Amino acid sequence: MAYELNQEECLALQAKLDEFVRLSDSSSTLLCDKGGAVLVDSGSDAENDLMAALTAGSFAATRELARTVGEEDFEAVYHQGENRNLYIAGMCEEVILLAVFEKENSQVGLVRMMARKLRREVNHVLDQMANKQEVVAEDPTVSFVLKK
Repeated sequence: MAYELNQEECLALQAKLDEFVRLSDSSSTLLCDKGGAVLVDSGSDAENDLMAALTAGSFAATRELARTVGEEDFEAVYHQGENRNLYIAGMCEEVILLAVFEKENSQVGLVRMMARKLRREVNHVLDQMANKQEVVAEDPTVSFVLKK
């Protein structure tokens, strides 16, 4: 089962994500569901579908690692590269953030702080969804169905 997102809700999430990119100095970012489907993106990389699928898999593996060491969950995962960094964080039970940022343009502390703000905003948008009714999705791994 999945929840339906209408155009207004997608636009609200898009505006929040665009603001996150601007405030965090990220180069690209996306929100995906736990099945790896892209909900919205900003400043996109060319391979968003692949990035979303890998993000969902990484986040699921990290969640299991947390449980293995006695934690309910880890808030976020940070991958540091030579030039680019990744920050992956759960926004709610169903939504995951992937932020890509360049070392010379931003710092993980700023991205983390803005991700916490974004989490509150995403949850507010999802809490305000008028169509909380579950729908059957063609793909059983998706959490949201985008209504056209």
